[in-house]
Amino acid sequence: MATLNPARRSETGDLIRLLPCVVSLLVTASCVSSTAVPASETVSRSEVGSQPSAPSSIGASHRANSADVGAGVWRFAGTLLPPSDPNSYVNVILDIEPLKDGGWIVVQNLAPNRRLPSGGPSGGPFIPARGTVLRLNSAGAIVARQSESGSFSPTHLVLFEDAGVVVAEGSGTRGLDLWTLDTLWTTDAECVAVADRCYAYQPNTTSPPGTFEERDPRTFSLIRSLPHIKVGQLTTPMILSNWNLVVVPSKSSDHWFDFFGLDPGSPVTLPWIDRLRGARSIGLLSGDRAIVSYEGWANGRFPASELTDVASGRVIARYEDRLAMVSTLAATFLTGPTVGELLDPRDSSLALTLPTLPLYVSFEKGIVVLPLGNGGAAIVRREAGDSSEDAVAFAKIVEGTCPTIDFTRVQLADGTADCPALAAAASARRLLVSIGKLPGIDRFDITAVTADSATRRLTIRVRVGEASAQSSAQIAPAQVIELPQSLTGRWLVGLEPDRGTPRPFGFWTAFAIDLN
Repeated sequence: MATLNPARRSETGDLIRLLPCVVSLLVTASCVSSTAVPASETVSRSEVGSQPSAPSSIGASHRANSADVGAGVWRFAGTLLPPSDPNSYVNVILDIEPLKDGGWIVVQNLAPNRRLPSGGPSGGPFIPARGTVLRLNSAGAIVARQSESGSFSPTHLVLFEDAGVVVAEGSGTRGLDLWTLDTLWTTDAECVAVADRCYAYQPNTTSPPGTFEERDPRTFSLIRSLPHIKVGQLTTPMILSNWNLVVVPSKSSDHWFDFFGLDPGSPVTLPWIDRLRGARSIGLLSGDRAIVSYEGWANGRFPASELTDVASGRVIARYEDRLAMVSTLAATFLTGPTVGELLDPRDSSLALTLPTLPLYVSFEKGIVVLPLGNGGAAIVRREAGDSSEDAVAFAKIVEGTCPTIDFTRVQLADGTADCPALAAAASARRLLVSIGKLPGIDRFDITAVTADSATRRLTIRVRVGEASAQSSAQIAPAQVIELPQSLTGRWLVGLEPDRGTPRPFGFWTAFAIDLN
């Protein structure tokens, strides 16, 4: 099996998050979530090598969120660390891993920060995340906290569950006991997880290449040193141990990757290694799937890429003029023509459409975790069933402005919403919907509401007009709508622009709503 990333995913077939050795697509400002999603698009060489009124409806229902007919559905199954106050922005999750007992290991940001769009050259000073590791039980309750959280602020983690260790990385690296989260060891190295071994390297060394070593994840004791493998500064190795292969982004001007035998005394056994040597972009999606491109960027378009079976080199699908693999700060996944379309890396089929960019994706385990717009996370699980997205009749009760709302918001209009101007419209079965503060935007239209009872997904479609003359003032237009009695229970709500229109700022957002 193989993995590429020290702190992202162990090699269990999970989707793994990206470091600079693979293609990285960070969402542009027009696609920024009100959760902690990256706000810039960068493509560097290292990234190459490695977006009451009358009831309304949208007409006929259609299938959604299923890889194919009868293949099952991805159902909203609950939340983790939901804020008690829907007007707040707390319990923001930076990273998450499921455990075999149904629990979770998470990195929570103790200082979450969001920025409104700015007409200036900068959104203000950089504010680093202040992460701390938590362990949750199967009910979502916190049962352990990272010790010494004030002196160490991780942002991501890699799990060695059988060894009882979680490796937390950020401002340094620490091995934590999985059950108590007490510190076992510290280092300035980072760790690529391959089965029960940590391959430690030094991406921040000031005199590259740094050391490359195989270590025990429980004690961090040295098993063997591998000095023949040269890992440059700010690069991350990909390790395909089944084929005795380590791939490292090259600093050379005449090729893109360096290839090493993990065991220098044995040959590399990957059958298609000669073809792989000509790649300009290599990115692992799982232990048996990779995205590979052999084209450059000189043609003024995205280079074609191929979904490839790692064991044989068989091309499963080819993608033209688009980036097929997307990486946020938290997850890496295969995407369709639009970023919200999550493809199954086994066969490139459409698995589900997401209302926001995920924190965690595993087709092997049938789990997707999504950040929520006011903090916490939603769990989506693959289950047997058949989905159908149906139009929902809704009534607009009132519209106005909410000066205290900065970012996209969907919440119950039950008197708890922080919007005095619309407080009189509070009632059961009503939602307050706001697109947040956008420069020059003072109103929007809700064009449709759809519901899928099998997936427990509710979608609110919005049309935002052209911005008026820019001014320094920003307001948050809002509406209160009423939903029918037929909608009950817990729903995952996505706020989406009309089909075929660009996503305004903030429209990568999901919320959990309980309609009783």
